[in-house]
Amino acid sequence: MKTDIFKKFCWLQQQLHRIKKNISCTMNTCPILVTGNQKTGSTAIAALLGKATDQSVQLDVFYGLKENAEEKILMGRLQFAQFVHHYQYLFTSDIIKEPGFIFYWPQVQSFFPDSRSICIIRDPRDNIRSILNRLNLPGNLERLDEDQLNTLPNRTWRAIVDGELFHSKGANYIESLALRWNRAASIYEQYSQRFILIRYEDFKTNKAEAIYELAAALNLTVTQDISDSVNVQYQSKGNSEVDWLEFFGPKNLSLIETTCGQKMLEYKYVKTLIS
Repeated sequence: MKTDIFKKFCWLQQQLHRIKKNISCTMNTCPILVTGNQKTGSTAIAALLGKATDQSVQLDVFYGLKENAEEKILMGRLQFAQFVHHYQYLFTSDIIKEPGFIFYWPQVQSFFPDSRSICIIRDPRDNIRSILNRLNLPGNLERLDEDQLNTLPNRTWRAIVDGELFHSKGANYIESLALRWNRAASIYEQYSQRFILIRYEDFKTNKAEAIYELAAALNLTVTQDISDSVNVQYQSKGNSEVDWLEFFGPKNLSLIETTCGQKMLEYKYVKTLIS
């Protein structure tokens, strides 16, 4: 009984805190939205764009929330519009970056019909490797066991690896992540007229120039030289020194290239000789 009362008290405190923050803020009804799959460099791109143009930036709107709101949106138990109204204080910035937006983009677009939007894509082999590095998981297994799944940071990451909630369930975790990459690309293509597309590899070639060009495309004025900031590490860095074959093994690397092969060609990602 005491435990239930304490939980209720904590919940009421959280709601009061949320309401106070909502009352004291002004929601931005037309922010610049930055999305794409997880670990595509979206945090760095959003942060550098904000710094170069003196725009405020909100990174990862779901991070740190007590409730699993994104899971509810994906399951249809919560509408994106309801989420935004519930957490208005998370939508006050000029630039809002959230990778997950791409997977329920019709709802996001409907709520922010006039927003300018950026979608970031990355070679699926590097993208999947970076996700697995973030989760401290190997890439060369047939499947993950329950102990490995239990080490994942939260339910959202477990859903990402599993794939079912995102309509990207594969035969194993590698295929699920490859199908997820395909799905993100397919949604971008369906709504491409709403997006500016950034290939992570093009950004990485000359980060400052890529941000300045992006600002120009968005009709934003560059007010600050970001040359000294482009190599700031905004999130944990993956191990890009390990090549794809070593990290995934021939079977899983072939699985990625087979699953993502057509779209890899469309986005100029060259397949290896793995068959």
